[in-house]
Amino acid sequence: MISEETITISYQMLGLRPATLADDPEARHHWRTYTMDEQSFTVPGCLIQSVNPTTSKIHLSLSFYLLQSTVLVTLTASLFQSLTMSNLKAVPKLGPTKEYPYCQSSGK
Repeated sequence: MISEETITISYQMLGLRPATLADDPEARHHWRTYTMDEQSFTVPGCLIQSVNPTTSKIHLSLSFYLLQSTVLVTLTASLFQSLTMSNLKAVPKLGPTKEYPYCQSSGK
């Protein structure tokens, strides 16, 4: 249903940064989310892919999600494969920030 042309979804963007051992002591996840300055978007439903990420259980007062790189690559490939040229025009544009585009911990 979400991919029907008449469906639009509004959401607030979360950022991604590399996960540390403090975030994920088992070192099973490569990325964690963080709250960005409020950036809300409304997009066609076909641009949305539902996920069920792991929730951090370490920092109970500060909730964030943990994600593996393979899951992010698979989600990206799945979304990209299903997009048309008109869909691409509806993808929100985000300017560079201190943490986007994503950098290695070395700053590169």
